[in-house]
Amino acid sequence: MPTQEVILRCHNCGYENEHQRVYCHSCGTKLDRSALPPELTARKNTSKVEQRIRKMTNPRRGKVSGAFKALGKSLLAAFVLAFLVVVFLPPDDVPALIGPIELTSAPTIYDDLTNASSQPPARRLAYSEPGANAYLQAAYRARDIDFYLIPLRFERAYTKFNEGNVQITGQVSLFGLSLYAGGTYTLNLKSGKMDKNCLGGHLGRLQIPGYVMQFVDGALSPLWKLVDRDRRIIQQMQTITFRKGAVEIMSRG
Repeated sequence: MPTQEVILRCHNCGYENEHQRVYCHSCGTKLDRSALPPELTARKNTSKVEQRIRKMTNPRRGKVSGAFKALGKSLLAAFVLAFLVVVFLPPDDVPALIGPIELTSAPTIYDDLTNASSQPPARRLAYSEPGANAYLQAAYRARDIDFYLIPLRFERAYTKFNEGNVQITGQVSLFGLSLYAGGTYTLNLKSGKMDKNCLGGHLGRLQIPGYVMQFVDGALSPLWKLVDRDRRIIQQMQTITFRKGAVEIMSRG
């Protein structure tokens, strides 16, 4: 029987209702739907839709999801804050600034190497770590630099001599905050060239592995160019040997 011809007669008042109705449109009595064909009484499977709606409208699930998002944001903020603190903390064993009077007796390393390279025979020159740092502070005064369009102020450079390697650090300031960036290198001189190998580095107290520092070191090139004069004169030497707290340089003569 076509769907449009099926009617439900109310046993109370006799009103003819459409087959979709559950209660009589006229008197409100509940209709007897048992006589309807099965295809009109079968209920569509809406379980998947209901489950989706239930998940979307579940207030408890919303609270849990919101709690996880808030936790994630808090952890991210804590990580960024900890990173900034570690980066801007000065590393261990930062040498104290040398006063103007003491700087007058600082060794003149560049002049020494220049004279040694032009006068035979070969000469051996040795410098202590404090002497080298006094020279660096006297030779490279504080000044403003343009670091990839970031206004930085170069404060000083200092070094630390270890057995077989040297650590050089540049101290700069950003908006009044000091930032220390440096690397540890082995140096070999051959045919007027300097072969350097970066063992690692640091940004503040953040230690950077050597394989990462290989890439970071290139980004620090504007800083290292400040001491390029000494790099060029050292390249003309015969050998350079680092000891604990001291460096020995042999000229070619």
